Amino acid sequence: PTSKAELQKSYKNRVVADVKDFKKLGAAIDNGVTEGKAWVDFFIEYQRREADSNGRSYAAYVDLVGNKELSGCGVLLASSFAKAGKPAENLPSVKKYKALAKNI
Repeated sequence: PTSKAELQKSYKNRVVADVKDFKKLGAAIDNGVTEGKAWVDFFIEYQRREADSNGRSYAAYVDLVGNKELSGCGVLLASSFAKAGKPAENLPSVKKYKALAKNI
């Protein structure tokens, strides 16, 4: 993606995919499943060999909130609404994302 709109769309698609994986994990927990695909798809911290169909190189948790080496798509999406040359930290979307990320 090259335009701001294309980047926002790709970040949104990744966030939606992350939430779907989170819901699958919740269903697995509700069914008493404590290991397996739903857990791996959400929590594994290793980079995939190839990005999935949503462009995610990592499992849902790392893709959404990031890790030591990279920012997650959640903060990238929240920051993408900043005007060029303006810091994103004061945007309502960034503040709300940071509050949410603390609780994940």
